[in-house]
Amino acid sequence: MDNHFKIINQGSLALVKPLTEWSQNWWTDNVDPECMRSGPFYVVEPRYLQDILEGFAADYEPDVGAHHKPQAPSNRRHNPATIKCYK
Repeated sequence: MDNHFKIINQGSLALVKPLTEWSQNWWTDNVDPECMRSGPFYVVEPRYLQDILEGFAADYEPDVGAHHKPQAPSNRRHNPATIKCYK
């Protein structure tokens, strides 16, 4: 997960920045498009952060090959905008 997101937990809010093209595409496809932004970071309530990370982990399927490159999300387990980032 460390290679795909930078997460800064500030207590009442967490700042999340997708670091790879794959993680940015996953975010766009799976997280509420109305999620607030602060510069390059998305602003997430900590109570929703776990859902986001678990959803990403469920969809992430790295190749077994030498390059350890993530495959494109092929089996969407989440519908667009179903994972909230704030209330």
